[in-house]
Amino acid sequence: MEILTGAEGQYLWAPRHGGDMIAPTAFVAGHNSQGVPIYSGRCVKQERGQVLGKIDPSGGAGYFYYPFGGSEHSDCSNHEILVC
Repeated sequence: MEILTGAEGQYLWAPRHGGDMIAPTAFVAGHNSQGVPIYSGRCVKQERGQVLGKIDPSGGAGYFYYPFGGSEHSDCSNHEILVC
């Protein structure tokens, strides 16, 4: 397990919508199977509260994906991306 640490205010959540461009200061959380960077995201779902997931730009739009019920969902167009 790895834990991200930093000084207070070093990492912030910035608002993002659907296919918005990825902020140049977005924190790279890893890479997908094609080697494309993926980013940390979060969203508030009325029925589930706050959910954490990934923003994967490899599909062109960079939508937010989160796991629930054994599958991946992308129904949260208004979300936040972790930036530094």
